[in-house]
Amino acid sequence: MTGGAMEAFCADIDAAKKRHAGTGGNKLLILYLVFAATITTRYGKDISG
Repeated sequence: MTGGAMEAFCADIDAAKKRHAGTGGNKLLILYLVFAATITTRYGKDISG
């Protein structure tokens, strides 16, 4: 993933936090965990060898 894509993703999360103001916190957390799991699954194989 490029730095620009990561910045865009973080910006989306910040915007979503402001938009939901806490009401969508759990949904955001789940989305983040799914995103992290996807990255880990995709690139974890390279890390573990």
